[in-house]
Amino acid sequence: MAIFDEKDFGIRLRNERKKAGLSQENLAYALNVTKSTISRFEKGITSPTPKQIAIMCYEMNINVNKLFHSSEKIINKENSRNIFKTNMLFMYYKGIYPTTKKTAFLKFKLEIIEHSEIVEVNLLDFNTNKIYMTGYMLSDNNNTCDMIFENYKPNNNKYEVGIITVNISNNMDNLMLGVLRATNSQNIPNDRKCVISKNNIEFTNEIKKLLKVTDEEKANFCENDCWYIDITNKEDFEE
Repeated sequence: MAIFDEKDFGIRLRNERKKAGLSQENLAYALNVTKSTISRFEKGITSPTPKQIAIMCYEMNINVNKLFHSSEKIINKENSRNIFKTNMLFMYYKGIYPTTKKTAFLKFKLEIIEHSEIVEVNLLDFNTNKIYMTGYMLSDNNNTCDMIFENYKPNNNKYEVGIITVNISNNMDNLMLGVLRATNSQNIPNDRKCVISKNNIEFTNEIKKLLKVTDEEKANFCENDCWYIDITNKEDFEE
């Protein structure tokens, strides 16, 4: 029996609306409803009527299967390509916050949406759920997982690429070490250590210690003119 997942539908609706560059107010105006009605659709609290879905698809210039993916195979645990088996991860790193432009210990969400052909990944602001990057996941299922983001900002002519590489060789239920490769506001590439967790936890001194560049890593860079950032998880770190 097919089951309609209101929450999954809401996530797809929100992502397609943002990709189309539309606000909740835009869709609300087209449907002659309030903004809070669109918000309830996107949170999976209530569902739109078939007529409302048709109007929204017209406004977003998409086919209705973008919201339902009716042409896709049924995805279950056996054929899932989402190695984390969860639809949300949490990423911790030290960097420059996009709005304040100040260096701080940062926490973001990684939203995972699986389709039959691709595993989509969205990097969201932890507090506002604003999407900063949209990309896809690749993994060998044994050692590393890459999340690749290309030209992720809608209607932005600036060329930008981001890659998050995560070590998955140890227990993925513990803290996972990784590297975030991205560009700063001056479009200068940089690598930063990051920590990925399945659980929403607060910054601890242990996490902050993991994010530091070690003396050995600095020495390797000076000797080889190349970063060799250690993300090998020599120990398992419990929450």
